[in-house]
Amino acid sequence: MMFRRIRFVLLTLLAAAVLIGTVLAGFMVWAPAPTTQAIMVALRAQAGMHTRSLILPDGTRMAYLDGGQGEPLVLLHGIGGNKDTLLAVARHLTDHQRLIIPDLIGFGDSSRPDGVSYSPQAQARRLQAFVQQLGLGPVHLGGISMGGQIALTYTALNPSQVRSLWLIDTAGIWSAPPSEVQQAIRRGEPNPLLLRDENDFPRFLSVVMARPPQLPPPIARVFARQRLADREREQAIMNDMVREPTEKRIRGLKTPTLIMWGLLDRVISPATVPVLQKLLPQSKVVVFEDVGHMPVMEVPETAAQAYLAFRRGR
Repeated sequence: MMFRRIRFVLLTLLAAAVLIGTVLAGFMVWAPAPTTQAIMVALRAQAGMHTRSLILPDGTRMAYLDGGQGEPLVLLHGIGGNKDTLLAVARHLTDHQRLIIPDLIGFGDSSRPDGVSYSPQAQARRLQAFVQQLGLGPVHLGGISMGGQIALTYTALNPSQVRSLWLIDTAGIWSAPPSEVQQAIRRGEPNPLLLRDENDFPRFLSVVMARPPQLPPPIARVFARQRLADREREQAIMNDMVREPTEKRIRGLKTPTLIMWGLLDRVISPATVPVLQKLLPQSKVVVFEDVGHMPVMEVPETAAQAYLAFRRGR
């Protein structure tokens, strides 16, 4: 009798799981955008992050995620990303500190004003206003790719307001050997980081990750549509990033820094690491094998543990 009851319960749970999966698959096909948004809301809750926004002095709206308690860590996304691209690592950090992840102006749910600069220096100035408006005081600051270049620029402008830096496959060190992507662009080939059509998102993921996730096609197309809408702005931002003299600003910066890199990064060469380490005398390095440009998405728990160990070791 007991075996029959257990078998009945297991079969009921299995049927419910199949039904839920079927319903979810149907929503993905017939309503991919709302389904994608619902998934993001669930992932934010799982990570202990709450959605907030504020208006900067220039009138632009800046959306952000906020969660956890303790000393604040402000974490910046890269180009083509937004605050939600950092949720995978966020869930391993919010038990240890307060984590704040903004949508930089021009991205995600933040304002996209026309006719303004989106250069790293302009974004760093906006970030300064954001931090001041939240009343955070000196913060720990991190960023991936473009976000890392903005974090470096912010620190150079406000060295006393940054307790530590976390640089993840960071852009801005243009004297380093060029990456595979940079070489392709210099040869005049289409920029591998820009999407070509709605079905191009899986190819983009294969460029930025060594082992990209297999997203359902309807969900991938939702992400692709936003990237395509921002394509012109993204290209202009990349042009501004290359023109900024980040290395001159940060040479000799004494802020304690963790430099984190994926050894298989095709976007920004791992050969950047020793160049960056020479510029920052108080830096430590962690390199992950079999990881591409996005350690915080490819190995989020390992990346978070390495960062927390760096913080404990200071």
